[in-house]
Amino acid sequence: FPLSVADYTSEQTEVNVYPTLHAYTDMEVFGAGAYTGANSTKVNLFGGTVKDVYGGSNKEGVCFNAIVNIPEGSGISMDAVYGGSKGSVLALPCDVKHTFVNFYSDDAIVKAGNVYGGNNAYRASQFTNVEYHAKAKDSKGQYLNIFGAGNGENTVSGRTKVNIGATAQVLNVYGGGNLADYMGTPVVNMQDGTVNGSIF
Repeated sequence: FPLSVADYTSEQTEVNVYPTLHAYTDMEVFGAGAYTGANSTKVNLFGGTVKDVYGGSNKEGVCFNAIVNIPEGSGISMDAVYGGSKGSVLALPCDVKHTFVNFYSDDAIVKAGNVYGGNNAYRASQFTNVEYHAKAKDSKGQYLNIFGAGNGENTVSGRTKVNIGATAQVLNVYGGGNLADYMGTPVVNMQDGTVNGSIF
């Protein structure tokens, strides 16, 4: 079941996931509501085990700023992380103006191996930002794929930006998304981090 602190339109929300949370491994985490958005959302992942993590809404709702933080030392285990929202159908607005994924933990596990700046299944994130300064791995022990945009052919992002830190280790870096559309020119900044695959 989804974890959300915003079941109505909110000014500001904050969700904290702590290291003791291991009982709900199929739980999705959202910064905003199931059917509503928020002006500003923040999801802090300090540890624990969950499914997917979203900065925005579940099925409907518009957010202005959506932030997902994975701080240094976090032992969070999750399937995937999205700076944006999930969405359920194209007809319902489930969008984010600005998304921020700040990933700083070498100890985090992203089981599916992917970090996205944008939405998952549907709709749009206008400005996406991924800051990746880690050596995190997936469930197979491989480094992660970093996407500036979203996941799926029914998602679109506007301007995307990915910053790879000086000590980071990644598999592949994509300024765009995974089968996802984007507008404008993606920006990928490398600060001497190591890309073990390719930059797209």
